[in-house]
Amino acid sequence: MDDDQILATLYDFKKNEEPTLQFSKNLTSEQRLFIHAQASKMGFTTKSFGPNKSRYIIVYRNQGKEKISKSKKKFYSSKPSNSPGKKNKYASDISEIVPNFLYLGSGWNARDIDMLNSFKINCIVNVARDWTNYHVPKFKFYNAHLEDHVDEDLS
Repeated sequence: MDDDQILATLYDFKKNEEPTLQFSKNLTSEQRLFIHAQASKMGFTTKSFGPNKSRYIIVYRNQGKEKISKSKKKFYSSKPSNSPGKKNKYASDISEIVPNFLYLGSGWNARDIDMLNSFKINCIVNVARDWTNYHVPKFKFYNAHLEDHVDEDLS
């Protein structure tokens, strides 16, 4: 299933009245990450289930529930230091943890050279076992190589 098929499936789900949408267990962690990101942008809630190769996602409608408040999930929406007077077009794709210093994003963010440059990012911590370090040697990388699994040891 490619990105266009995933988006088409999510848009079809948005149009119908089914309460949930379950994706296949045959998706890669990159595809699951893409589903989580796109479903969230469309106002849905997602949850992953199962271990390793049997992992799958269910997408839920937010019936009667508001989206996560901005106070709980602060997205970078102020003026970035590298472009005074302009809002960063990547504002909803990356969370700012420490202003103008530490950001939290996805593997898709780490692949997007324009976004990385717009935030003046120069070091990436890659914690996914099956994601490639993109744009080497432009960026410094630290790799933790963890599985996308609830039982993964983070110590």
